[in-house]
Amino acid sequence: MGLLRWMVRMLSRGAEPARAADDRVELTVLKLPQASLAAAYLQQQSIDARCTEAFNVATSSLTDGRITVPRQDLAAAREALDAI
Repeated sequence: MGLLRWMVRMLSRGAEPARAADDRVELTVLKLPQASLAAAYLQQQSIDARCTEAFNVATSSLTDGRITVPRQDLAAAREALDAI
């Protein structure tokens, strides 16, 4: 039993790290022109959305755009993106 506890303790990740509400999280990945337009739409909805280029491994090029938003705005951004 002691060995099992020791292994669980060694393999556990410990306590969940604290997450700030203003940490940026990924909302979605779209093709670059679509991602730029979607980020602009979200910004018009008063959501701090940012679009960054993402490398597409399948095509070996920068054809994708990653949209990130603050964690606190994630639910509102998903609803706004679904409304498009």
